[in-house]
Amino acid sequence: ELLTVDFARYNRANNGDNMNTNFNYNFKNIKNNKTEQENIYNKVGINSQIKATCKKQHSLLQSTIMLLSWLFVLILSTMFVYFFNHTKNLSFDNMENNITAESQVSSTFANETERNKNTGEIGNEYRISTQEDLEYLSQYQSDYLSKNFIQTADISIDVATWTPIGNDTNAFTGSFDGQGFDIEFTNTNGVELSIVYENYEAYGGFFGYLLNGKIENVNINYLYGLKHPSSLYVNNKTGGIVGGVKDAQVSYCSMSGLINITGGGGFLSWIGGLIGYLDNSSVEYCLNEASITINLSGSSTGYVGGIVAQSTGSNSTIKNCYNLNSIKCIMNAGQEYAGGIVGYSSGEIKNCYNSASLTSQRTRYGGGAIGGIVGNSTGQVSNCFNVYKDETATQLGWTSSLTGDVGGIVGDGTSTTSYYDSSIVFNNGTQNVNEGESVEDLNNELKNKNNYSKYFGTNWVFGDTWQIDSSGNLNGGFPFISAFVDVSSVTFNITTNLGVILTISDDNGNVQQVFIDKGTQQQTFSLNLNVGQYKIAISTFYTTNIELLTANDNQVLSGKLLTLNVVGGEIIVTLNMQTYVGSNWIII
Repeated sequence: ELLTVDFARYNRANNGDNMNTNFNYNFKNIKNNKTEQENIYNKVGINSQIKATCKKQHSLLQSTIMLLSWLFVLILSTMFVYFFNHTKNLSFDNMENNITAESQVSSTFANETERNKNTGEIGNEYRISTQEDLEYLSQYQSDYLSKNFIQTADISIDVATWTPIGNDTNAFTGSFDGQGFDIEFTNTNGVELSIVYENYEAYGGFFGYLLNGKIENVNINYLYGLKHPSSLYVNNKTGGIVGGVKDAQVSYCSMSGLINITGGGGFLSWIGGLIGYLDNSSVEYCLNEASITINLSGSSTGYVGGIVAQSTGSNSTIKNCYNLNSIKCIMNAGQEYAGGIVGYSSGEIKNCYNSASLTSQRTRYGGGAIGGIVGNSTGQVSNCFNVYKDETATQLGWTSSLTGDVGGIVGDGTSTTSYYDSSIVFNNGTQNVNEGESVEDLNNELKNKNNYSKYFGTNWVFGDTWQIDSSGNLNGGFPFISAFVDVSSVTFNITTNLGVILTISDDNGNVQQVFIDKGTQQQTFSLNLNVGQYKIAISTFYTTNIELLTANDNQVLSGKLLTLNVVGGEIIVTLNMQTYVGSNWIII
């Protein structure tokens, strides 16, 4: 309770002295001290009537404050009741979802209580974060084939067998967003697919069959191999991500590890790094890093591709994808169609490349086609290239005398504005020279992003998605999709006694600025930067050269404008700035 009075009269009487020191009085301390009250009132010339009025006004003030306090409590209580009743329907993403923000983030699909907080609808997706969640989904999939899922953590799963989610009779029609997290199968004996099939058609993979749905941002690693049961004698369509896709979308997915498939017995096999069979669907921004080996017995026909085994339908598109690991086929007899991206295609293939070996061994009669991008194509192939990261990846074609067509880009078919390195070795077969252009030293040419306009015009664009590490440390210097590379945490340690603006810019014109306030002896901050090359500039009148020290290679650079190559992992950058003090430059 604070009594405040106007001391204008007092200050006029005392020439303004002590205005600040005598402005407020604690009424609690003086309200029962008559002498002190009299001294205060007399000192400012307030008579007894004014004193009485002041006391009366104070009493009124107390009553008013009391009334306002009760009113505030009433309003607060009403708001609390309203908030309590309405937060039962509050969600992190959507106010209409029946889940709270806290439980939505932490919920696990395998737990019934937590699972029931979600509905599986868009905006209220089921959360997948553990091995138990994945096993529950696989085991009870029939209840959830039309639902939507979001992965919220990296998952390591140790199982000997895996039942794919969905098949051609009961397809998965929902969506699964991995959000860039990993799923790693760690059983040292590999994981064997337990496939449910009808009419001699089997669909295998993490998912079996996707219809009118969407799979995105999924990264799967079969650390010790993905395999079929040895007794599977049916037409099988298998991909590391999904076996069959119809009228659906797959994007920003990657495969790594091993794919080892056996089959045959007179049946057909479609084996793709990511997808077995694509029907009037789209695949974009996908990567295969898995080594693929298939062994087909009997008189069988095989379709093998780093991304997709076979793409059919005029509306099927495969764009902005690449294969980085070897594909090896062992055939007994029959035809084979193999490609770094697709085995057989009647759709469109655009802006894709292969940089790994592709070979086949046949022990009896047969035929088919092998191409650096696609084995056989009746559709469009454009803006693609076939190179190799090392000498072991130069092999393309057949390793036996029983051969078929071989092409740098397409084994059988045509392409436009597509190129392959002239040093690639074609093994046997009939080289198809009409489907692309052989370029000497294409390997080195395409490690420089400035050369892409020379070959592809404006059809291959670098930016937030496609990037190149100019140092050559990442992906052998060839393009990569930034989503598949871990973002680096770059820590800056700044020591300065001046105000400084640190400007960090990449080649695409993206700029981040950090202001370091003057008077700070040391300041540390971190920025998340994609892999790439960045320029660092210091802006302050008193700053000359700076030193840059990177922890990964202890490289020291000096200058006002420095270049930082961010490849992966954590990089600690120390900027020691020279500042002008008096007539001397010193390090602070």
